[in-house]
Amino acid sequence: MLRLRGIPTRNVTRTLVSQLRAFSIAPPRLNSIIADSVELEQPKVVQKPQRYQKKSFVNNYEQTPIQLLASIEKFQEVLDSEKSSGDADSTPDERFARRACSVAYPLIMGLQVHKEVGGYSPEDLCYRVASMAIEAKVARIYILNPVVFLFLKTDRPKDALSFWLEAFEYVKRSGLPISGKLSEKEQMDFDFFRMAGYLSYLRTCQKTGTKVDLETVVSILGEAAPSVERLAGIIKRWGLSEELAGYVRKVHPGVFKSLKSRTANPNDAKYWDSLKSLVLEGKFQLMEKQVQYIRTLSKETNVPLTENRLCQLMNIYSTAKRTQAAVSVFGEITKAFKKPSIASWNELLYLQSKYTDSPLDRVNSVWSLMKENQIEFDADSYANLVKAYTELDQIDEVIRVISELRNSKTVPLTNKVMESAVLALLKTNTISQAEKIMASFAANDGYVPTAKVFGLLIQKFGDAGDFAKASEVLDRMAAFEVKPDVSIYTIVINMLFKQSRKTGRPLDTASLKSLFDNMEAENISRNNYIYSTVLHDLMLQEGSIAAGETLLEYMKANKIRITATTYTSVISGFSKNGRLDDAKRYFDEAVSKGVNPNTPLFNILIEGFAKAKRLEDALSELELMKQKSVRPNFFSFYFMLKEASGAKDWDMCRKIVDQIGESGISEYGKSLPRLLRSCERNGVELPQTVVDRLGKPAV
Repeated sequence: MLRLRGIPTRNVTRTLVSQLRAFSIAPPRLNSIIADSVELEQPKVVQKPQRYQKKSFVNNYEQTPIQLLASIEKFQEVLDSEKSSGDADSTPDERFARRACSVAYPLIMGLQVHKEVGGYSPEDLCYRVASMAIEAKVARIYILNPVVFLFLKTDRPKDALSFWLEAFEYVKRSGLPISGKLSEKEQMDFDFFRMAGYLSYLRTCQKTGTKVDLETVVSILGEAAPSVERLAGIIKRWGLSEELAGYVRKVHPGVFKSLKSRTANPNDAKYWDSLKSLVLEGKFQLMEKQVQYIRTLSKETNVPLTENRLCQLMNIYSTAKRTQAAVSVFGEITKAFKKPSIASWNELLYLQSKYTDSPLDRVNSVWSLMKENQIEFDADSYANLVKAYTELDQIDEVIRVISELRNSKTVPLTNKVMESAVLALLKTNTISQAEKIMASFAANDGYVPTAKVFGLLIQKFGDAGDFAKASEVLDRMAAFEVKPDVSIYTIVINMLFKQSRKTGRPLDTASLKSLFDNMEAENISRNNYIYSTVLHDLMLQEGSIAAGETLLEYMKANKIRITATTYTSVISGFSKNGRLDDAKRYFDEAVSKGVNPNTPLFNILIEGFAKAKRLEDALSELELMKQKSVRPNFFSFYFMLKEASGAKDWDMCRKIVDQIGESGISEYGKSLPRLLRSCERNGVELPQTVVDRLGKPAV
């Protein structure tokens, strides 16, 4: 059975037919729309080469009404001749169907430019052409869409909806592709088709005073949920009424919300994947907002959150140091699932180390509780216990647990358990203790540190400025046959810049190039974050700007995505080092690549031009801000006014002050008012908006 975006087509028909009956709709059939007695003026047909003469079609957008009527008759004759030359029940070949549509489409579009054609309305004649194509089994969706929209444009929504249903039945019978792997054009045509039906239904409901039925909407749209903006764009494109546009703005948000909630599953990864990163970035309010959205979605869809997801939420709250919230989630798990899984218990165990009051007693209490409930410990249980003890500086307890595991026959001492202790020590900056326990584990228990451990160790030595030790760690990695990953290369590259800044020596670009070469040789993916980070540091130092520019060109040549942040680093580097023409060149390039320049980016250029005493160029950037609807702030004017007043160029000061008045900025900072008063004392008249903002003049 064919399906429309996941909705069985027979359900579509049943639901829509019942709705049509409620509207008392009859299809706009035109049994004999063109009288045989009409005397037709034959259109002028441009003769084509012989190879195109198999079927003679008239394809002209600019025909007169009489010519259009003749073209319709000619179109019918050609379709009839094709039908008579083959089996009446057979489907025309695809080549003929395409050629027929290439005539029907401009014919339909040509009819729409006239208010009347031979005494008939354009929409009725368009319907006739489309019906002819449907009957001949050559119609395609892109010639059906304009007919629906024309009925809507002439405010005949019942006829639009009736024809849409007729067209859908044809699509269903003919086996035209409506789902699966569609080409971009087929997908666009079918999206328009669905929304044409939906808008027809909405307008019919509006005119008849009928309440919008969600089941009918789902029958038309399937799983799709177009936004209000998308529908508004279609309404504008097809010149539909503002009355319909207003109704869509009023009704569709509720429909959109219901459609989304019907198909949404609050346990889907797409709702959860961003939560951990939001916490790590310190965006706790956004994290809470997303959690609230997930919980609301769970209620609306009546789909409960799984224990795995609630356990994940515990971990997220624990990372965010919202201990009580995480404990509440465990209570939620206990209530919903009666017996929490070992994963939930493990989260609760480690969570106790986050408390400020008696955390050690809490950890031991939960461990005892797990034993009382006869929970079967796994490797994660011991890993979390070791991590908790380590973070609480209970090294003796860590050694006791490790010894217990060495003698255990049920839960072996795994690499993961040992690593949890090492990582916890490193994160608490107990580097020497971490190295000792690493050596002990490696010698006695076959521990192999992972790239994550080595990376954190290198980072700690680098932060401490001990670059020799960091280099030794790299050698130890080789001894353990652990290959560096992209994160370790990023740490080492950053370390090169830290070393350069600490020693005051030029950047070791040869080592930097060697690192990039190694990454390429080992086929390690180099994302734009690494390049952007390196580029930012290169542009900070005057001696390495050329290397930064070379790296940028390398990124462009290898089609590595260049973000707005990357361009900002480049423009800032050139500007601060007086290479303003280069800064402007890369600014223009960024804009041409689709980067939307913001106020800080404009201010970088304005400051650079002002300090170089190129005030006209700075004003030009201010004018460009206006053109791009970017709102300036007081920094946008401060550097220009400072240089102009310092040079006693009062004419230039007048230009800048006028710009301040026109900008309407409300915040002047601390220094700008002083400069404005200085200008006023030197005969520069301040605009009234500026005077009002400054208040009483300084004495």
